[in-house]
Amino acid sequence: MVYDFENETDLPEVRLGVFLDVASDVHRADKIRVECTQNNFIWECLTPVKIETGKKKYSGYSNFVMPENKTFPAGKYLVWYTDSNGNEESTVINVSITEGASAFTVSQAVEFMTQNNGKESIAVSDVNSVLLFYGEKKDIRNIDDIWNRYPSGESYRIVWTRNNGKEIFILPVVLKNPVQESEAEENNSEEKFTAENNSAEENSEAQNNEKNGKNEIEEEKADAEKESTEQPADYSSSNEGAQSQMSGERNDNVRRSESE
Repeated sequence: MVYDFENETDLPEVRLGVFLDVASDVHRADKIRVECTQNNFIWECLTPVKIETGKKKYSGYSNFVMPENKTFPAGKYLVWYTDSNGNEESTVINVSITEGASAFTVSQAVEFMTQNNGKESIAVSDVNSVLLFYGEKKDIRNIDDIWNRYPSGESYRIVWTRNNGKEIFILPVVLKNPVQESEAEENNSEEKFTAENNSAEENSEAQNNEKNGKNEIEEEKADAEKESTEQPADYSSSNEGAQSQMSGERNDNVRRSESE
């Protein structure tokens, strides 16, 4: 059984992993089918993983999962292996389940493995999650030793195993440069803050322009009203001057008439 911890707080994802020692060419592995005799659930993998370690050849899959709200029962599972020529072989495996393991936290999983002869290993991967190294952690002096040995490594995971690999606890991913994530979040936050400020400044400028435009219109209207009220006064003044001039001319005519 595989217990995969994504982070420090959530419960692990529980999976069934099945790998068979293949006597023939491992690259000819075509299909693996698993059936649980307890509930008759059947899983089928059409792209099994092929592994060669020295003289050993394995074919299998480590991601068989139960439907939601279902759990793997302990007991016998039937396994069928089919190669590319259609040849099929079968075997029976016994799956043991540690009671309560599916509800372990990371710290409880480590404590359990430490107290039950668990073996601690480390898996180093590159940026594309390609495995670069897998081996016992005791062979690694410290974390810097990992990155010195594998410069292209970007993350690692601690893997605890017991019962000859029949029970596996995979701890959360540890990044080589975890600061980058927080820096990226800070940069995004800063960009968002700057964009909001720019937007606020643009809105403020637009409001000021609109306000100035209204003021200019009001000033123009005021000037126009002022001109319209001043025009009658000028007109009246000029009329008075004309009337005075005409009156003077009439008086002169009267005087001339009298003298004549």
